Amino acid sequence: HDMQRMELYLPSSTTTSDNDVRGLVFFVHGGAWGSGMPWMYRLVALPFLEELRMAVVIVGYRTYPDANVSEQVDDLASAAIEFARVKPDLIKKKKKKNVCL
Repeated sequence: HDMQRMELYLPSSTTTSDNDVRGLVFFVHGGAWGSGMPWMYRLVALPFLEELRMAVVIVGYRTYPDANVSEQVDDLASAAIEFARVKPDLIKKKKKKNVCL
């Protein structure tokens, strides 16, 4: 579904190895379960990127009426699993902090 997408943002000083990233914010956008797209929340990423040097992934999911709340939770769980598969270096470091908002 076209709503199921992830947008990854890295701090501007980050190298391609992701070693400079201090952690990850897994951001679930709002919208009362019926609206919203990841691009609408890009500005939310700025404090995490600039001040905390954390990576931010903004996750999209199917919204109502295309999916009910249970299916939306499934979309988010699938996104977390897929992100961990594709970018394990951003979440498996012992000294990194990971947050879900």
